[in-house]
Amino acid sequence: MFTMNLKKTLFGGITMVIAASLFANSTLAAEKEIVGYRLQKWKTVHFDDGQKANIHIKAVNKLGCEVKKDDHGSHIDVTYRCPKWQEIALKTHDSARQWEKWLKASGFETKHAH
Repeated sequence: MFTMNLKKTLFGGITMVIAASLFANSTLAAEKEIVGYRLQKWKTVHFDDGQKANIHIKAVNKLGCEVKKDDHGSHIDVTYRCPKWQEIALKTHDSARQWEKWLKASGFETKHAH
């Protein structure tokens, strides 16, 4: 049950990750909200759908994570980590909170600064 809820949370945030990851390496003057994140230990997520696994791989890659993919025939394991602190600069407090929620649900440690 927890795995299924985590998958829904991860997939719900995938679109947000891809769209907002364009900002991961930029710091625009108008952006006031900073969300820091890291994932020191390897985290593995199981996927039954190869396309969804590839979307997740692309998303965590854009966040600066190391990623491994293991295809076991009946499912795919995506294992990732981001041991050094990274930051995303966002324009609104609400978008920063959404990011923080997605990152935490994906196993990341977060910091949120204004």
